[in-house]
Amino acid sequence: MLALLLLLLANKNRCWQALWVSVPLAIDLAIAPAILALADMGGEGDQGNLGILNSMALGLAAVWLLSPYLKGRTRWRTFLKLLAVMEAFALF
Repeated sequence: MLALLLLLLANKNRCWQALWVSVPLAIDLAIAPAILALADMGGEGDQGNLGILNSMALGLAAVWLLSPYLKGRTRWRTFLKLLAVMEAFALF
């Protein structure tokens, strides 16, 4: 979460529209535990699934904030850059 706050300090992200990234993150943090509680998988699988959902949400938010900087010549290069950013933030 702190890394996303640092991304908000970038020049292109200093606007009110950049704060819309917080909406999916809030939904993820509020709804994901409820969905896992309803699924009732039991054991430690719940914590693993919750970690996967949270890391995907953080990675997607980072991609949204960094998308103006990740333009490439081709779509394939842009895709690889976006994938690398999403994976890096998912590891946090």
